[in-house]
Amino acid sequence: NIDINLEELSPKISFMIHIKNNLDEEYICNVLCDFDLETSEGSIKSGYIIQITNDLSQYNFFRIK
Repeated sequence: NIDINLEELSPKISFMIHIKNNLDEEYICNVLCDFDLETSEGSIKSGYIIQITNDLSQYNFFRIK
């Protein structure tokens, strides 16, 4: 059993978005999101959906050849 205070954690999740459109063009974007373990919507302890605190509009898609 590990005694960890949730306020001491700073969790992150990262993933890659890969899109191919009807013109056969491919785009890619790497996303790194911080999220809060304690929100008004619930918490990781209660199993509710967590809230991402990043502004996702800062990410750019890059075209792949």
